[in-house]
Amino acid sequence: MPVAIVGKSGSGKSTLLALICKLLTPKSGMITWRNNSIFEMNDYLSNVSVLPQAPTVLPLTLRENLMLGNDKPVADQAIFEMVKDLKLDSKLDDLDHLLDCIIDDNEFSKGELQRISLGRVLLKDADLFIFDEATSSLDTETEPNGTRLRKNTL
Repeated sequence: MPVAIVGKSGSGKSTLLALICKLLTPKSGMITWRNNSIFEMNDYLSNVSVLPQAPTVLPLTLRENLMLGNDKPVADQAIFEMVKDLKLDSKLDDLDHLLDCIIDDNEFSKGELQRISLGRVLLKDADLFIFDEATSSLDTETEPNGTRLRKNTL
């Protein structure tokens, strides 16, 4: 069941995200996942996939960027399908080596970099997805009928 956490600026959404991702430890109380404290689970973060507001893309190949943080094998066909779903396939026709091209910020728009980050989150196939203002960087080419996508907030 999807859950959305929304609120005004300063209401604690980012703090909650940091707690869920184990970047902060609560001073009191506990956070549980499937009846276990997340701070006592060694494999908890392998079940979490986060899409931050700012695109997170490293100067690695497109394949390596899509697989960052994913310890499960993913078939090349699934990666190619993701590239098509992200509407990057026409962009890659202009670049050498398709999935093995190095990501250069100068060759991709901020929206395209955000879509690469989105592809990484989806390919991980985690149990818990967290989207923090995930559409804030998308460009007009990815927006249906020229209208802005609704922002998702955690």
